[in-house]
Amino acid sequence: MDRASQQAWMMQWRRAAVALEEQRRRELRALTEHDALAASDALLSLAATLPLDTNRLTDSGLVRQQALFHRLAGEPDLWRRAGGPGLLPRRAGSSVSSERWPCSDGENPA
Repeated sequence: MDRASQQAWMMQWRRAAVALEEQRRRELRALTEHDALAASDALLSLAATLPLDTNRLTDSGLVRQQALFHRLAGEPDLWRRAGGPGLLPRRAGSSVSSERWPCSDGENPA
């Protein structure tokens, strides 16, 4: 493709982008509350069609996550080494231990 063809192609896509954005705005303005609710219901119903991981029936991972957060709160250097954004806030008088906190399945987060 020569330079002139490339430029013509890019101009065509730029005009298409403007036209598509205008069309999107028109459709959003014309969207009724009923149509919006129907569309969101259709999207949410897709989740019900996905198979549920059998592990999710007994463990959501929340206990493990909270144990990890608790451990990281007691070890700000570990948080920083793990790539965290900075020090986790620590309450005055907190007695957070730096021991590993067991999770619901007996494993330690690491």
